[in-house]
Amino acid sequence: MPVVPPVARIIRTIVMPAAIFQGVGIGGGYGSGRELVEYFTKYGAIGGIQAIVLATVVLAIVLALSFELCRWFGAYDYRKFFRALIGRYWILFEVVYFVIFLIVLAVIASASGTILNGQFGMAPWAGTILFMAITATLIFCGREWVLRTVTAWTIVLNLSFIAYFFFAFREFGPNILAALQEGEVRAGWWVSGFNYALICTVVVPAVFFAARDFETRTEALVSGCVSATLFMLPALLFHFVFASLMPDVSSIPVPTYWSIALMQMPLLLSLYTVAIFGAFVQTGAGFIQGLNERLDGWWSEAHQTSLPRSSHLVVAVVSLIVSTALSQVGIITLIARGYTTMAWFLLFVFVIPVVARGWRVVLGPRDALPGASRGEA
Repeated sequence: MPVVPPVARIIRTIVMPAAIFQGVGIGGGYGSGRELVEYFTKYGAIGGIQAIVLATVVLAIVLALSFELCRWFGAYDYRKFFRALIGRYWILFEVVYFVIFLIVLAVIASASGTILNGQFGMAPWAGTILFMAITATLIFCGREWVLRTVTAWTIVLNLSFIAYFFFAFREFGPNILAALQEGEVRAGWWVSGFNYALICTVVVPAVFFAARDFETRTEALVSGCVSATLFMLPALLFHFVFASLMPDVSSIPVPTYWSIALMQMPLLLSLYTVAIFGAFVQTGAGFIQGLNERLDGWWSEAHQTSLPRSSHLVVAVVSLIVSTALSQVGIITLIARGYTTMAWFLLFVFVIPVVARGWRVVLGPRDALPGASRGEA
């Protein structure tokens, strides 16, 4: 086998998984900023930091062990993975995943309409339809287009984050320091931080394909920890900004957009609007592609062929229509109630089984693989 240069190996096993996880997760995770206010900032400046640190640690453990179990099982789609993890009870995850899938799509569909309405004057329904059209088109183009777009747009998104934080810290710096010096910690921060980590674990099965290049246990575990840390770092910086804008920010549907509007920088607002809208499309495309991959696996077992591209488009359109109808509930209600409720289901059908099985594997013979991974079962 050809020797892979160390730098290329790091890119494939560390950089790429982190970029994919951030690209798929950030739109539903905290692209609107509403999620951060709900789970972190409302618990105080210091309470929010503590919650973010806890969420990062929990997410890193779940990601690292999941990546190692993917390598161990030789399973890189969520259907195969959960069959190996929890046997005949794998269908429980399927139900939970599908419900959260619709809730996440509803949140980003609602946020898309809100930010395009605020910046470009588009009717909220028009912004939502634009989101649906671009996402469905991307799905129709196929897996490779989804992967390339997610990776490329993650770079654009991070550049927009850098610009946002530079100007936000310049504008709100004194208020940020004052909030931190006040040191407010409200009760319940640890429950909220743990809850948020559970919510973010729903993205993990959507990026199992990123584990295909892991050859050793160390690569899998390090990649999971790095991916979680890089995913949560912008969340921490957003929290600093939002903490300086309390209590006004607590009732704002899309705090990131609102905070830029306060800085009165039209060009930055337009650029950020485009970047975050693209992030919403990434998340929608990533989740729908994950569902299509699962359906392809089922169909190929039954018919020895993949579903046609037109079927992928139908799945995308139906999913987007249902989630858009659900978005009428409102983004604040969806995040506060829908995310929280489903997080506890994820604890029992995903997080506990992954941690229990993962620790046993990690403590076992180093880099040994079971028979199923070698094609013996």
